[in-house]
Amino acid sequence: MRLYQEVRELSQITEDNRQLYWFKKKQTKQNKHAKELEESLGILRHSMKMQHAQNREEMDYMTVFPKLKTDKCMLKETQRNIISRGSNSRSMLKLLIKARGLRSSLAS
Repeated sequence: MRLYQEVRELSQITEDNRQLYWFKKKQTKQNKHAKELEESLGILRHSMKMQHAQNREEMDYMTVFPKLKTDKCMLKETQRNIISRGSNSRSMLKLLIKARGLRSSLAS
């Protein structure tokens, strides 16, 4: 009976070791998979940030470009008015001040 008990205990220990090995192997696979998912998420997050920044630049350009175009047209019109009015110094001074204001808004 004692021998049977010892064999049974050894058999149980062997089975426990087999299960322990299986669980460790499974845990290693899960950790590797989690790490791969984390790396993929990091890459995806980075590419989304880059795309968002690019979209923001395009939107900024789309909102600023019409304003710049309008300001440049107004500046050219002011220059034409200055030339067409000739020697009227007071009106030329007002138009120059207005033109300089447009130039400073174009710079910003």
